[in-house]
Amino acid sequence: MSTSRARRRLAALAIGVGGWLLALAFVRVSLGWSDSRPYEGTVTETRYLLFAGIAVAIALGSTIAAIIVWRSRRP
Repeated sequence: MSTSRARRRLAALAIGVGGWLLALAFVRVSLGWSDSRPYEGTVTETRYLLFAGIAVAIALGSTIAAIIVWRSRRP
């Protein structure tokens, strides 16, 4: 395996894992903030779903970026 390929794969792994860690950190911080506010029924539940959707978008975006970097054929 060439050095550039190894670097690309290492970068892809870092992007993928880093994105998932960012999504987890986002959920942790946003739920901590949300739990510090009073419970308001539907508003709070909608907020939780929005946070989950944003976290999924972050995780999927980083996974897609990692796949693109992994498969790139540039030297």
